[in-house]
Amino acid sequence: MSRKIALVLSLTILAIVGCGAQKYQDLRSLMGDMYTATDAFIGGLEKAAGPDDVAASVNQFCDRLEPLAPRIKEMKTKYPEFYSKGGDFPEELKDLKEKHEAQGERMKNVSMKLAQHMMNQNVMKAFQRLGSISMKMQ
Repeated sequence: MSRKIALVLSLTILAIVGCGAQKYQDLRSLMGDMYTATDAFIGGLEKAAGPDDVAASVNQFCDRLEPLAPRIKEMKTKYPEFYSKGGDFPEELKDLKEKHEAQGERMKNVSMKLAQHMMNQNVMKAFQRLGSISMKMQ
């Protein structure tokens, strides 16, 4: 009898722990996809030699981002606490925070390159495309 109780308790604990581990799995997956897309974008900007390279990097980012737009919109509804102004990473996702902060630093470093080419027609078109994709995430 005590073995059955121990087994039931063990299974209950595993189920509780397992459910906790699954929380935010969909958001974690999306964040991984976003990280990959953004990393490639920043890498392209870091290597850009001129406005055509910048426009190509933005368009490649758009190509990666557009399929993610419905998932991003869904996550904003599902986890408003994460997307709210001043929202912080949930405890279950704290391990991803440093990666995203480092990415933010890299983006700051290439922002001057972006600023240099913002008036270029191709760069403006690419950013208009990015803006329209961003609207799909609202």
